[in-house]
Amino acid sequence: MSKYKCTHVGCRQSFVHGNQRTRHQKKCTLPKPQKKFIAQENSQGFKCSKCFKVFTQKPNAIRHYNTCNQKDNIASSSKSVHPCPSCDKTFNYPSKLKRHVAQVHDISQI
Repeated sequence: MSKYKCTHVGCRQSFVHGNQRTRHQKKCTLPKPQKKFIAQENSQGFKCSKCFKVFTQKPNAIRHYNTCNQKDNIASSSKSVHPCPSCDKTFNYPSKLKRHVAQVHDISQI
């Protein structure tokens, strides 16, 4: 069973051992897959490749990037996934809902 597949676009070759794939990919003439730059490091920190906000830590930039994408998806579907049980507000993340409930409705747990 071949579990190591060539990652080049359009190549369907697969190999039993990873080193066989590595050797093949050095010679494969098909285009390499494009890397998705979620957070690019520069002199200021890590920049979101979608809205170009800059963060000092890469995990924060990645979390932000995911939020940017989620905002686009939510805007297109016009609904959030975490509604407040006490009012009409909705939130993108459970943590935002939990904070809202604790601060606005003075309820410690949800």
